[in-house]
Amino acid sequence: MLNNPGFEGITIIHKSEEDKKSEIPNIRQQNKIIAYLKERKPEILEEKIFRVRDEIRNEVIEKIAKGEIMEDDFRELLLCIKAPVNPDEPAGLFAKILGNKQMEKMVAYLVLNNANDYENLNARDAENFLNKYPEPFSFEGDIQYFLDEIKQQNTARKYEEYQNSKEELMKGIYGKRYEYYKQAKFLKQEALEKYPDLVEKI
Repeated sequence: MLNNPGFEGITIIHKSEEDKKSEIPNIRQQNKIIAYLKERKPEILEEKIFRVRDEIRNEVIEKIAKGEIMEDDFRELLLCIKAPVNPDEPAGLFAKILGNKQMEKMVAYLVLNNANDYENLNARDAENFLNKYPEPFSFEGDIQYFLDEIKQQNTARKYEEYQNSKEELMKGIYGKRYEYYKQAKFLKQEALEKYPDLVEKI
C-alpha cells in the first residue's frame, strides 16, 4: 500500500446522479496540483490556464506511488486555496447545516463526541469544527467511523442518504478545496494503476 496514511483509504461510493456526473477528471486542476507538488508555489493555483509536460506529470505520479508525496503534501496544497467558510465566521457553517439533521449529526459526532447531541450545537462548536477540519482529508477520514456505524445499524438507503449529506456538507464548507481534493484522489488512483509494482513494495 502507499505510505500515505488516510489517503489510500478514501473511496468514492453512494453518489447521487449529479455527483456521479461531476466525478470526472479535471485535467486543468490536476495540472495545477502536479505543478504545485513539483514547484511548491501557491500562485500556480491561481492560474486560469495551466499545462504541464508529460514527463513532469509522470515524475509526480511516480512519487505518489512511491510514497514520496504524502497526505501532508496534499493538505498543504489544499490550505493554499480559500474556503467559502472560515473559523472566524462560524455562522456560515450553521447556515449550511441547519435543517439537515444528518449534517448536524455528523458535526455533533466530531465535535461533541455524540451525534445525538446535534440539537445542542452552537457557534463555538462550528468554530471548533472548522479549526479541527480545515480540509477534506481529515474530515472524511474521521467521519467514516460514524458512517460505518450508520451502515451497520440502518438500511442501505439511509446509509446512502448520509453519504450524500456528507458530500453536500464537504462541497459547502470546502468549496474549491473539495474540488481539488477530488482531483487529488484521481491522481492517487492513476499512481496505483500506472505503478502497481512500486506501490506493492511499500
